Amino acid sequence: MSHAKPGEGPGATVDPVELAALLSPYRGRRGAALPALEAVQARYGYVPYPALAVAAETLGILPAELFGVASFYEEFRFSPPGAHTIAVCTGTSCHLAGAPQTLAALAAELKIKPGETTPDGQFTLTEVSCPGPCAIGPAVLVDKQPRGRVTPESVVQLLAALRDKQG
Repeated sequence: MSHAKPGEGPGATVDPVELAALLSPYRGRRGAALPALEAVQARYGYVPYPALAVAAETLGILPAELFGVASFYEEFRFSPPGAHTIAVCTGTSCHLAGAPQTLAALAAELKIKPGETTPDGQFTLTEVSCPGPCAIGPAVLVDKQPRGRVTPESVVQLLAALRDKQG
């Protein structure tokens, strides 16, 4: 997880009225936990803990129940993502092409583990199973854009280019 505490960071202020309006299509629909959580994450970039209470009330379930659903699925985050998200494919093709070494190089360069965000909030490092571009493995998604044949050696240049963009 990121270094931010739960509910801190950009978007942590939850307007219960606005959120209830956003979630109104799911009112009383206990089985709509996934689309409700997706709507929350689309709005804030993650699922702030205060939003869980509002969403649970809207659905008619306990907040702990909704947290259980959200924490089961890897797609839901409980802390703000970094300005740049770097997702390394660890599927079979990319694994065989060197993804573990690329992931280790990124983690070492960023000084974080997969699933964490750098303390400055600039980078979030994640793993994905297979985003699709198997022929160019190891594949890395940088802000959802595929990059192919990323090697431990090219990681430094990749991160430098992203840092330069931030200027």
